Amino acid sequence: CEAIRQVLLKQQTVEVVTPILCPYPEIAPMAQFITEHPILRIPACLRVAPTEFLKRLLVAGADSVFEFSTNFRPEIVDKTHLPEFTSLEVM
Repeated sequence: CEAIRQVLLKQQTVEVVTPILCPYPEIAPMAQFITEHPILRIPACLRVAPTEFLKRLLVAGADSVFEFSTNFRPEIVDKTHLPEFTSLEVM
């Protein structure tokens, strides 16, 4: 993880952290975790992927960005699938 991070940083790619808890479902055509904000007690969704947020950064003028992100997908848990996982997204 750290070796990949260093390679990306040397290429002038900016590391970002995007929201995990969203006030609306993502546009991804898949099931999403619906939860509640722990303090405000309003409905929220756990992100499926950081893609939407990273694209917004590019539209706003960033040249290239990356994120090691924690994502959530309500799939059946087995030896190869967990509802929470980490991925690398580079744009």
